[in-house]
Amino acid sequence: MKTRLMLVEDHGLVREGLRALLNAQDDMTVVGEAADGREAVRMVKRVKPDVVVMDTNLPRLNGVEATRQITADASVKVLALADASTNRAVGEMFQAGASGLLLKSASFDELLQAIKRIASGETYLGGAVAEIVVQHYIRGNGHNHGEGNGQTNGHTALTPREREVLQLLAEGHAPREVAGLLAISIKTVDTHRHQIMKKCRFRGLADLTRYALREGLTTLHVEPQA
Repeated sequence: MKTRLMLVEDHGLVREGLRALLNAQDDMTVVGEAADGREAVRMVKRVKPDVVVMDTNLPRLNGVEATRQITADASVKVLALADASTNRAVGEMFQAGASGLLLKSASFDELLQAIKRIASGETYLGGAVAEIVVQHYIRGNGHNHGEGNGQTNGHTALTPREREVLQLLAEGHAPREVAGLLAISIKTVDTHRHQIMKKCRFRGLADLTRYALREGLTTLHVEPQA
């Protein structure tokens, strides 16, 4: 029986290349693709993959949060693909429920090995990311104790829903759009925004956006204006 795979990657060319290579394997088949984390969460329920190959940097819902929601169904395994520069996301993917971690610089042969081991119920940690994960846990699972401007306890101090709201606001979605995407009221969005600002000691939207960029909660690459 072929291993059913789902690809979650916001770069179309990368996704198409992976699909072609994986579908060429006798024991694997790509049954679904998504370009952002929110789409991935919805699609998993429909296509029921064995393994989700998940980019950590995704719009609308980042890889960590998408993994946390997807792995609520214990039958679905997640293999995270991360950039070497996203140390915090690498460290937090296991906490979110990922079964494996691999840097995007890894070879295709290593990707195949990781998928096969995860599909068989094992955990896979690429050698290049082992030190990053260890350092993440040594530092106390990403917590820090600075003060001001979002540095109170890291984004682990926020609830999962607050992290979703934070990412969407940082990506430029208006409160009404956020409410529609999350199927909640605008008043609830405002409440979450107030709690985020209070917990992280933000002075305004610029602080919120800088924090989301620093914590790897969004893929934006534009420095917000003060």
